[in-house]
Amino acid sequence: MSLLLAIDDAKERPQIVEVGEQGEYLLVLYKPQQVASSVNSIVYRARLVRAEEPEEPGIPVVVKVPFENTRYGRSCLEREIEAGKHYADHPSIVRVYGGKVSKRESYVITEEAKATLKLFLRKGGLLPTRQTIEEFTLSLLDALETVHTDNYLERGPHLHRDVKPDNIFLYRCESGFRFHTKLGDFGMWGSQKEAEEQWERFTIAGTPNYATPDIGETPPSPSSDLYALGLVIYQIVAKTEILPEYPQRMQERDLEPLQKDPLHPILVKALAQRESQRYHSTGEMRRDILQAQSMLKSRNAVYRQQVPLA
Repeated sequence: MSLLLAIDDAKERPQIVEVGEQGEYLLVLYKPQQVASSVNSIVYRARLVRAEEPEEPGIPVVVKVPFENTRYGRSCLEREIEAGKHYADHPSIVRVYGGKVSKRESYVITEEAKATLKLFLRKGGLLPTRQTIEEFTLSLLDALETVHTDNYLERGPHLHRDVKPDNIFLYRCESGFRFHTKLGDFGMWGSQKEAEEQWERFTIAGTPNYATPDIGETPPSPSSDLYALGLVIYQIVAKTEILPEYPQRMQERDLEPLQKDPLHPILVKALAQRESQRYHSTGEMRRDILQAQSMLKSRNAVYRQQVPLA
């Protein structure tokens, strides 16, 4: 049975499609429930159940289906599925359960998240700085470090190339009061060498607003992903879903309203105009973030000493 037909034909009764290399999973699609859409695709909610235990509740997943099954769209899904298999066990990368890419139909199945960071910001979700550091930044740095130091198929370091709030997913921790953050949507993922070759042909992947200011002069590198992460941190700290009209023109003076935030020095360096002044590795950025975290803990300890408990 075709997955697309299953989505289109599903009524009250569930439709079942075999997925997995050995058909060990069944994808159960109930009455179509669209959970998100973008310029390129639509996302449906579903469940994965094991073939030998079809009555079990299963695993909540989402199925992303492109609006138009174009050659470019198929290429992005192939990258996402390939990256999902490669990073399957990483705690800070969205898990991919499978998918299919063909001229007739294409889709990818991933674990279901509570929300995207973009939706969280749109609804006014505000985080104190310490939680920003712990739940978001360090988790995303773990994911990017794995990607940047990866020599997959001996092709050298890799890049995500599309770090932005839309591709950052929130999962509620077991305690129920905190979020775990994961990086997803690896449709632009590829080796740094491939990105450099595309850049030489004037082909630049990713979202323009999150591209580096000197993208016309400097080829993509790990620093490019870290610049985009800097913009994401800016959005969290500034409590805004919307970037300035020309984010690449942001100067240090534009960050002055955030001067009291411990992350301010990190934003200044991450969003510097020239590549030579920005972060070049996740380790470098993590060091400064841990220092900011330590400073914040010390500040909180002093505050608790000054304010006696009732």
